[in-house]
Amino acid sequence: MVGAVAGLMLAAAGGTAYVYGGDVPRGTRVLGLDLGGKSRTVAERTLSDAFAPHVNDPVRVDLGGRTVTISPVEIGLRLNVDRTVGHAMKGSPVLFSTRTVPPVVDVDRARLETVLLSRLPEPGRGIDPAQAAAAVRTAWPLGATATVPLTARRP
Repeated sequence: MVGAVAGLMLAAAGGTAYVYGGDVPRGTRVLGLDLGGKSRTVAERTLSDAFAPHVNDPVRVDLGGRTVTISPVEIGLRLNVDRTVGHAMKGSPVLFSTRTVPPVVDVDRARLETVLLSRLPEPGRGIDPAQAAAAVRTAWPLGATATVPLTARRP
């Protein structure tokens, strides 16, 4: 009986160590990468290495039905690895499923607005800078096209 109880306790301790091992909770994914169970340093390196080939990929923007491409450098667009892993470290581990954490993407909103407005073919139209920044932050790391609707400019 004592042996059975000790065995159950060891199994529970081992399971707990497995689930809570590493800085990033098990089952955590960012941009399709499994970062769960990794230390912060290893998770940051894993994310950086995987995204490195894409840091200079232009972002495609559907600007009122017209697709334009913008270099990340033009608008200060970058994957913030430190903050992304910091967000991934928060939360509870999941045993039989995954938890997807969106990447943290930095963009210079003023530069983005300037670039988008310079590429607008329609006078009297504008954009919502906050909405444009959110769309670009979401689409770019996925290689998707950001949709930015045009709005009527106020006089």
